[in-house]
Amino acid sequence: MVTQAYKILVDWDNNGNFTGTHDDITSDVLSVQFRRGRDFASTMEGNSTAGVLKVRLNNESGKYSPSNTSSALTGNIKPSKPVKFTTNSAVFPATFPITFDENPMFTGRLESLSPQPISQTLDEAELVAVGPLGYINQFVPKGSINTNIYTSQAVNAILDAVGWSATERDIDTGNTVIPKYWFDSRRTIDALRLVEETEGGFIKETFDGKIAFENRLARTDKTSLGTFSDAGGASISYLSIEQEDPLQAIVNTIRASVRFYSTQTIATVWTSAENGTNSNSIALVPNETKEVYARYPNGTTQSGGVAIESWTTPVVNTDFTADTTISGTSGNMNSYLTVSAPTADKQANRMKIILTNTHPTATLYVSKLQARGTALLQTDFIDVEAVDSDSVTAYGERSYTASTPFFPNVFEAQRWANYHKQVFSSPINYLTMTFSANANASSMSQAINREVSDKITITATSNANLGINSDFFIEEIKHHVSRGGTRHMVTFVMSPAEGGFSQFWELGIGKLGESTVPAY
Repeated sequence: MVTQAYKILVDWDNNGNFTGTHDDITSDVLSVQFRRGRDFASTMEGNSTAGVLKVRLNNESGKYSPSNTSSALTGNIKPSKPVKFTTNSAVFPATFPITFDENPMFTGRLESLSPQPISQTLDEAELVAVGPLGYINQFVPKGSINTNIYTSQAVNAILDAVGWSATERDIDTGNTVIPKYWFDSRRTIDALRLVEETEGGFIKETFDGKIAFENRLARTDKTSLGTFSDAGGASISYLSIEQEDPLQAIVNTIRASVRFYSTQTIATVWTSAENGTNSNSIALVPNETKEVYARYPNGTTQSGGVAIESWTTPVVNTDFTADTTISGTSGNMNSYLTVSAPTADKQANRMKIILTNTHPTATLYVSKLQARGTALLQTDFIDVEAVDSDSVTAYGERSYTASTPFFPNVFEAQRWANYHKQVFSSPINYLTMTFSANANASSMSQAINREVSDKITITATSNANLGINSDFFIEEIKHHVSRGGTRHMVTFVMSPAEGGFSQFWELGIGKLGESTVPAY
């Protein structure tokens, strides 16, 4: 049996390291399980979801009970604390020289720590951590419209907007240019997925806690990193393998839509409903400051309005006026009302307006407040479609419609649809394989070094009788470690390389007879 040395680390002090007195909680760990990758192995319909780590802990001392004031962790059990599950490069039994470099297998943020007292057995607690995608999804990215940017730049813009460090990214250069891009008040993962679909790429988490973006050509030149076999005496074997229904992922009718936009001239795009004509008018007592938001689109937006290219900073008399009465008839008090709109808060769908009453004694009523800007209108759209009529006849129509509004033109949208039709209109072999990392050193090496998107070879022609001997991409990884590390089970959920992005043909990379779909 081969075993590993594992560690569970929590940065309770949130000071950027895991060297605190209580940061290493390995001695209290009963079991560990984690996963990351797609929720479904299909490279078209499967989404990369936030990784999740679950740790069962011995809580006999009450150390992991948030309400226990005598716990050494009192005041530090809070969400978002950094969490790591690490192993080292030494595999036991080992040969000399032995090295003990720590290798992260999961890096995320604390989501919850829940005591689970049991009256007659060991009191436990469950620690749950989420990967970086789960952490950033609590935020909604906000920003202005971007013009003619690559998909990779759009990904970076999203991550910038939610404060994700530039050092915690691994971003491929995109192949698609988006003519007009904005966030549109979507949560972070939803915003990322639209860009991912536009590119035909992949957003994922890495073992060391980075957010990675693979462009659509990222898998074209990958080589197999190991062979898992059901043959007797194989150096890397598996305990079980399951083939998903090859028919479930057939898609033979692919649709996409291209939107066309035009930028308007400067005009009034928002008017406050509280504008001096009713008892709800905005009132400011002396030296008071209030913030209001001009939103677009809104109830008075012209047909097709989707966002604002640029907001105009409000101008006195033109965009705002003030008075000492609600009716606005007692006299001009505009000089006492200061209005600002910070550049950082001029976003695609809203602008923050800051109002301040500088009068020493009088209450001011805002008798007029509006916002001007250059609106972006969707003026037209064209739908494209790719249909495999033979597949429709054989399996019935099975359709998929792209969600992204960011395809740059009909030509690229059609190529996107054509590619996915060619890949997904026939039955596809998705496999789920489980193996023991403890079987031997080769198995352990595969367990600790394989990552989502890696290519491996599966042979299932002997005991499994699947008739499969080909390459697959890992789309999801699951680990379960228990019994002090003597039981480490690993599951890979995989998509076939010959039915995925390795089919792209690109000059100098594509392989004759294997790469059959032109790159776009």
